[in-house]
Amino acid sequence: MRRLPPDTTVYAERDPPSLVFTLFDGWALRFKLLENGKRQILNVLLPGDTFGVQPDMTSELDHTAETVTEVSLCVFKQESVMQLFQSQPTYGWQLSWMLAHEQSAMNEHLTNIGRRTAFERLGFFLLETYSRMERRDAAGNGVCEFPLRQIDVADVLSLSPETVNRLLAQMSRDGLARVSHGRLYILDRNRLTETCHFHERFLSPKPLL
Repeated sequence: MRRLPPDTTVYAERDPPSLVFTLFDGWALRFKLLENGKRQILNVLLPGDTFGVQPDMTSELDHTAETVTEVSLCVFKQESVMQLFQSQPTYGWQLSWMLAHEQSAMNEHLTNIGRRTAFERLGFFLLETYSRMERRDAAGNGVCEFPLRQIDVADVLSLSPETVNRLLAQMSRDGLARVSHGRLYILDRNRLTETCHFHERFLSPKPLL
């Protein structure tokens, strides 16, 4: 088990892929950093998520992972993971299953950025995050932890922080959702779901590696 403080790089783009991680506790981000300094967050990592897996396990990493909060990580050497898959094929199946669901989530994120309005993008993301936390028994009664900054949300959704701030204020006024003091409040789940065309088909519990 490895513990890291907030705002710590777990690994950086172009690092050699020597380790695989499972997030045991806390929040982290996977992102691409462009040459102009702009950042595109690929996904928000929650407890139970495995990351650091590359399509080609011999090539350099194609993204960066960084902690949002203090985290606990289960760390596996790449060689140990491969040996585990050889000796216990069930784990290899679980990893394939996990990556298939991750691909489904990436399809939704691409649709979000490409075709949904800014309001729909934000509402979809808030519902997705709440639903993922709910599946981890870390949400209830419309409330869950939400340590992301507005600039983080903006970099997930390809929006400006000012737009995120304005839309959050609008959602709060409309009684749909609110983010306050590190917590997310889903005020009217049914109405927000309908407004943002949210569905949970792409979400599924993930096995711990």
